[in-house]
Amino acid sequence: MARHSKKRARRFKDQAAESLPRARGRISLQRQGLGFVKTEDGREIYIHPGQLGGAWNNDLVLVGILPGQSGKNPAGRVLEVLERAAQKLAALLLPQLVGEEAGPRLRLARPLDTRLGGYLLVDTSALPEKSEAGDAVLVELLPAMEQRNDGATRARALSALSSSGGRADDSVPLFETLVKSEQGLARAFSQAALDECAPLPEDPDVRAALLETGRRDARHLDFVTIDGADARDFDDAVQVEPLANGGWLLRVAIADVAHYVRPGGALDAEAATRGNSCYFPASVEPMLPEALSNGLCSLKPRRPRLAMLAEVEFNPRGLPGKTAFYPGLIQSRARLTYEETQAVLDDAALWRNDEREPLLPMLREAEKLARLLLARRLERGALSFDLPEPQVEVNPQSGRVEALRARRRLFAHQLIEEFMIAANEAVARHLAAAGLPFLYRAHPAPDPEKLLALAGTLERNGLALQRSARPGRGQAERPPDLQAILDQARGRPEEFVVNRLLLRGLMQARYTPEPEGHFGLASEAYCHFTSPIRRHADLTVHRALRRSLGLPERLPGPAELARIGESLNECERRAVEAERDIHKICAALYLRQREDREPHRLYPAVVAGLSSFGLFVELAEMPAEGFVPAEALADDFYRLDSASQMLVGLRHGHIYRLGQPLAVLLDQVDPLRREIRFRPAPDGAPGQPGAGRGRHGKNKKSRSAQNGGPEQKTKRQRLPKGSVRIRKKQP
Repeated sequence: MARHSKKRARRFKDQAAESLPRARGRISLQRQGLGFVKTEDGREIYIHPGQLGGAWNNDLVLVGILPGQSGKNPAGRVLEVLERAAQKLAALLLPQLVGEEAGPRLRLARPLDTRLGGYLLVDTSALPEKSEAGDAVLVELLPAMEQRNDGATRARALSALSSSGGRADDSVPLFETLVKSEQGLARAFSQAALDECAPLPEDPDVRAALLETGRRDARHLDFVTIDGADARDFDDAVQVEPLANGGWLLRVAIADVAHYVRPGGALDAEAATRGNSCYFPASVEPMLPEALSNGLCSLKPRRPRLAMLAEVEFNPRGLPGKTAFYPGLIQSRARLTYEETQAVLDDAALWRNDEREPLLPMLREAEKLARLLLARRLERGALSFDLPEPQVEVNPQSGRVEALRARRRLFAHQLIEEFMIAANEAVARHLAAAGLPFLYRAHPAPDPEKLLALAGTLERNGLALQRSARPGRGQAERPPDLQAILDQARGRPEEFVVNRLLLRGLMQARYTPEPEGHFGLASEAYCHFTSPIRRHADLTVHRALRRSLGLPERLPGPAELARIGESLNECERRAVEAERDIHKICAALYLRQREDREPHRLYPAVVAGLSSFGLFVELAEMPAEGFVPAEALADDFYRLDSASQMLVGLRHGHIYRLGQPLAVLLDQVDPLRREIRFRPAPDGAPGQPGAGRGRHGKNKKSRSAQNGGPEQKTKRQRLPKGSVRIRKKQP
């Protein structure tokens, strides 16, 4: 960023706005205040903190481009905010009062999100009379026609979120509303989309469906859906049958959303804008209206449904052979959950005399095939991470968090994943061979330099990459070597940290029309075909597949397809951020409620990250992460050895290292800021650094002190290269 100097920012400020080349795009703001605008033509424009023009994170803006900045990443200035992404947000009431002429219940406020600048003028009529400075409230921006050009954005308060003297609400739905609005996810479906959806029936016309070109009747096959107990839509069903040669025929049926959502229609435009469905603990923001996503397209049991079918033959060694694709009509035999599928695979007696008992032989064959496919995939170099997925249970009446736990990982999960991967790869190979444009799901190889640094960190913490395959300059790391690290860490206290570090060292997967391969899956051609109810990328792949089968479909050209891919990448990023934010909030709410019931509870944790201002910990009992600030490490002064990723005490040699067990006490939670703070448990508690202080071992005193004399001050220690001294208050 050094090239974007203050001098050039001043020169840009003086430039007449009318003379600047212009572009439209969404702005992404960093916590430091600077921003980047991804324009509609694919450029990324840097915005200096002084040139934001009142723009907030994710706003649609008009930017002017600095003269002489025609490269790939020019600098620019926000000329106009075209559309606010957040219509509801959290704000803090300020002590400054507004004159009576403006209205007795008008209060100044500022957004709690530091990426949202400026002030708000909030109508607090809906709040209690006692509302005061320091209260956090949920506000809704007034329509553009009611805004004034006086530097303050008009808003109305909807409800209290917390008060300066305590807290007002632990309602998860309220916070979900906030997070969705912050990320620009909460929006009603357009009337045109709803009108387009209204005439659709609850079930398809079976007779008419079978008269369609190429559609086959597959209702006699034992398809089943296997999803989570809390699944809201069912877009994939599977069926496996053994072949005479000892192999298997895998059939994957996917909801035929493309039959109902046509290119250029209002439903398609709505789905493209949303990009994907977003799932929250207490709600969902669907990509398609509920009549489709949870009705006509959802593969419900014992209901006829239109589907696109992929058939893949596998030989006895698990290698794919012949494939076939066609539109079909199916009728799922049962809606199974992962838990009950795993239970019956472990103990067939559970289904004795059950109406689902005839499905058991098919599930047995499915298990055999899935285990073989998993083994083949790992053999070719795919990575297998084992990071716990958080599960939040919300009381439907109170809206409070009732439980926070890691979702149990079962082979039944892996079974469905293997079949979906197999279907996605088969479709990608088919479309590539047909020469049709479609969106690949690409995962670039990691940066060799980053992997080299990561390898050093892991080695210094007891885990080594295979020496013969260590990355060098210009040499990409081979997947099997990374999987060896994951295997080494399995079952060890630092397993979670190693999985997290390796995952962070990888590049982000994305949608692109180019066949770049998928590093994590060790796949040369991969796409998303299996979830068209909740991902627009899959819907575009379905259209390409239909074209390959001779069905009428309009496909985008290369430039349009690239723009669609970039848009979907941005939608996915916002959805991931939103889901991550609501999990942090739920963790904070749950811990706060638990502290009310069990004050001073001890939490076993593991050190998940280190910085010059403290350390990050992940709780062992639940998927919740928090921060231990340097001020709380009162037993010593610490330095950060950034090369070894350790905090080392300067006086006593205490060490905090990645993956180290540590017992902590809850110190402070702030759901609005997504913050959880801990402090180490008192000395002697399990997991304290004293229980295992690394090679420095004991608490060392000077010889004089050991002999009974006064302890002498020692010279200030010289820090090794790569270390950072942590500054904190005197303990």
